[in-house]
Amino acid sequence: MLNSRQIQKTARPPYFCPSKVNSPLLFDSFHDPWFLRFMGIKVLTHNPIDDILSSVRIITTKRLGQYCRKHALARPSLSRWVRITKKARWTTWEDVKSSFSSADLVRVAGGRNCVVFDIAGNEYRLIAAVHHARGEGKGRVYILNFLTHAEYDTNQWKEHL
Repeated sequence: MLNSRQIQKTARPPYFCPSKVNSPLLFDSFHDPWFLRFMGIKVLTHNPIDDILSSVRIITTKRLGQYCRKHALARPSLSRWVRITKKARWTTWEDVKSSFSSADLVRVAGGRNCVVFDIAGNEYRLIAAVHHARGEGKGRVYILNFLTHAEYDTNQWKEHL
């Protein structure tokens, strides 16, 4: 017979991982992270298996989450960008351009090249440094900034990078 202390140690909340939902019919309003937390279900927003299977590592996805909270209209497009980027195998600039035809290579004040991705139908700009994969290694994408179209047009962001 288990006492209450042993039950607390062994009882764990049920888990839910959004990336494991295969059917779009299963993902409804009851799978909203806020609702799940309210019901006492721990939400796994990051699946470690995805890191192993992906070809490109995005640094940092936490920053993308902050941008999504600030600019809610960009969330679906950023999610699509993350999915495509993680599955990509970029070894040259042409590979990046084939995945995102609207991407531009821009030289900033520091002399480095950055890639500017159009997000949400040209409403936002995602500025990143892309380090291409070499050999069997993974490529890396460093998120540098996320701007509205108006903020991007001022060109002040180039001075800070």
